Amino acid sequence: MVSSTLIKWKKILFRGLRYVFDDYTSSYDFLLEKAKMCRIEIIREKAIITEMYKCLNGLGPQYMSEIFQQTNAVSRRGPSFNVPRVNSTTKGLHSLRYQGPRLWNALPLNVKSSKTLNSLKNNLNAYKGAPCKCAACKKL
Repeated sequence: MVSSTLIKWKKILFRGLRYVFDDYTSSYDFLLEKAKMCRIEIIREKAIITEMYKCLNGLGPQYMSEIFQQTNAVSRRGPSFNVPRVNSTTKGLHSLRYQGPRLWNALPLNVKSSKTLNSLKNNLNAYKGAPCKCAACKKL
């Protein structure tokens, strides 16, 4: 489920792109590509991943590090976080406490093993979003 605020931001961005390019017939995706921008959802995911990196490396505020629990197990997929159990969709699945570890754990090792914050951001430039696991997107 997409929040109503996100839908509003998309509409504002779409309206602005139409105005800037003076193109009122093209699709949202085409205008984003023309502007060399990525979708709002991806921008949001990149911000969450950046915060997870800061928590992992002690660069963020202490209260953010207290929200997430790092796993103790050593893995070939690099450092990971425990994904908490949730009871509701709106206050569970869409919360930072759930989304942060889920997005971080889905990252490839080369992004997780970035040495600096700037190298993480450079590695995230090619990031196209976490793979969707909904029934509609699953490939049989």
